[in-house]
Amino acid sequence: MRRQAAPQGLAVAILIPRSRRRGDPAALRSLRAPMREAWDLSREHGDHWNAMTLNGLAAAPVLGPEPSEIASIIEAGALGASVSGNGPAVAAVARPADLDAVCKALSSIGGRVVRTTPN
Repeated sequence: MRRQAAPQGLAVAILIPRSRRRGDPAALRSLRAPMREAWDLSREHGDHWNAMTLNGLAAAPVLGPEPSEIASIIEAGALGASVSGNGPAVAAVARPADLDAVCKALSSIGGRVVRTTPN
């Protein structure tokens, strides 16, 4: 694995949901193919944000939130959105100009939204 410098000029929003329900990471085994595809998109092609979203859409049925909620975050202007780790948090990357709309989409899922920068 290689490490890259964080992109400049981007913002991150993280939803910490009210529910502490975590998904079952063992259930992710059935999703190896799309998750491998996401890994390859990022590592081999540098398409980090689409990889992030593909991973989020694949994992959402297992870890939450609904895939349609991930899609609404993208529609709001996020470059990428995904479940964080084993859930239940959701992270989104956006341009600063789109961050308010992305935060609104995240907050509609329910919970507290934290704004930060990539590191």
